[in-house]
Amino acid sequence: MQMVIELGRYTLPLKTPLREIVIVHPDPQFHADVRALESYIVKELNIRTVTFTACMRGN
Repeated sequence: MQMVIELGRYTLPLKTPLREIVIVHPDPQFHADVRALESYIVKELNIRTVTFTACMRGN
């Protein structure tokens, strides 16, 4: 969770709420671990939806 929030703070403008953040990682256990703390990520990064995927969109 901390890694996701730190990367988000580095790359996202936090003043305006964003509709979605996509977390790309091939490991399903990583998804499960982060999903368990999803509410914290939503609050910290000021986003509405967290989407998990194992591959980049369009690939």
